[in-house]
Amino acid sequence: MGTFDAPWCARHGLEMDDAFYEDVEGWSGPGRLLRVRGSVEAGVPVVITHGTFSDASTCVPIAHFFGQLRPTYVIEWRARDIGWGHVQRFDYTDLAMDELCTAFAHVQALHGGSVHFVAHSGGGLAVLLALALKPDVAQMLRSMTIIAAQATWRNPDWRSRVSVAGMECLGRRIGYWPKRFLPIGPCSEAGTLKSNWVSWTKAGCIFDRDRRDVLAMVRGQKVPSLVLAGAADHDIAPPHACQPIAAALGAQFEVCGTATGHGEDFTHPRIFKSRAAAQTVFPMIADWIAAQ
Repeated sequence: MGTFDAPWCARHGLEMDDAFYEDVEGWSGPGRLLRVRGSVEAGVPVVITHGTFSDASTCVPIAHFFGQLRPTYVIEWRARDIGWGHVQRFDYTDLAMDELCTAFAHVQALHGGSVHFVAHSGGGLAVLLALALKPDVAQMLRSMTIIAAQATWRNPDWRSRVSVAGMECLGRRIGYWPKRFLPIGPCSEAGTLKSNWVSWTKAGCIFDRDRRDVLAMVRGQKVPSLVLAGAADHDIAPPHACQPIAAALGAQFEVCGTATGHGEDFTHPRIFKSRAAAQTVFPMIADWIAAQ
């Protein structure tokens, strides 16, 4: 499959075909910096990243969409093969400083200017740390779109709290949260990264390693920002929980559902990876980016 074929990928669970991406020359990691093969050469590039329990295959639908419009890159985090015997310990600050900041600088050098950034879930949290800890990152970004990300709300359902507490205990013991117990993505996830998120939700505040309030640190930044939430994302990033990030960034905020003209009320995964999102969410992001 030399180019992305949506029906083919849909029938096969939207698995990433190696022919869809190519590794970017000169990138030394951590993680991988990938370019969509055959993506448009001209224009301001877009850099996309996924969230926890995910990898570059999760980005295939949106990367395919943007690859037809502008140069398109995907950041795949380190440790996507994490598991027994090969544990890596890292947190959101590591992701922000290493994967994101380094990738922004690399793509900026390739194209001679700033980039558009699109992130789902945990990828959106990482860019907040990047902006807070390295202010010159704002000069690298033409715009940023954060989709279904939050870390200041804790699900009040007792079953969710028991599940999260159990997974955190296991993650601290073995070093990762096994995907077989949380089948929400193709990868297991680093326990240190998930403990970062759990501590934020318990405190109701995203804080850095020095316990400084990250949303307070990014308040007033000048990067044009769009924050999206799924109308049916009830358990991970409900709309009301995404609003503090939008408010801190001074972002345009939209809840994606039938009430706002979309074909469905989007859940956490489907707002980023579905045919329905490709019909309304991706074009909306593209139009907003084009206006920046």
